[in-house]
Amino acid sequence: MKIFYFLLIVLVAKAMPIFFDHAQRKPAEEHLNNAQPGGLQNCSLERYKTIAGRQGSDPIATQGAKIEIFYDSSKDRTTVRLAPVEISSEQEKYHSVHLSPSFTFRGHDPMTPSIVDFELQTVVKGRLSTDLYVVFIIDGETVFLSSNRWAIKRPVRGRVWMGERLVFRMPYETFVKATNAKEFQIKLDRVKFSVGEVQREALRELLNHMKPRDQVVAPILH
Repeated sequence: MKIFYFLLIVLVAKAMPIFFDHAQRKPAEEHLNNAQPGGLQNCSLERYKTIAGRQGSDPIATQGAKIEIFYDSSKDRTTVRLAPVEISSEQEKYHSVHLSPSFTFRGHDPMTPSIVDFELQTVVKGRLSTDLYVVFIIDGETVFLSSNRWAIKRPVRGRVWMGERLVFRMPYETFVKATNAKEFQIKLDRVKFSVGEVQREALRELLNHMKPRDQVVAPILH
């Protein structure tokens, strides 16, 4: 009888680690199952960009310009964006100036926007101007646009400099004029930057992703 109880205890002792190991693995397996690509439908834009990049949706390289296309499934919104293009390096207090315009439409079918978000990215060797005065000069015509501004601390490692993002609400017609202009300049306070032919060619590449003017849609409010 004692031998019987002894064998029973040995069998139970061997079975216990298997039981606990299964109990510990099951939640992890359920977590992995819930993390399958099917969950992508409700993901945020940033999450979608990461996954899309892994699946080969990298920026499209066309004649030196890179066009990025992102779809936000949670908002059913597509954004088409020109990757930052440098228009100037060292000039007075500015270390660099890049432009990166974009437009947004609902769904997947491209639509010509009524407004283009014309973004400028600057790096300043010092403090930012609190009352920055910006104008666009298109073939001699001065254009004023409303904008939003965001400061970026220390965009260059090892330098006590400041960066800034400025997004201007540019009408579609103005964007077309700028891309086709013989001379296109951007003036930040008293510093004037010329947008060269290479940069205008990049802008025209973004323009090619827009449909004819008769299919203009209202701008999406952010």
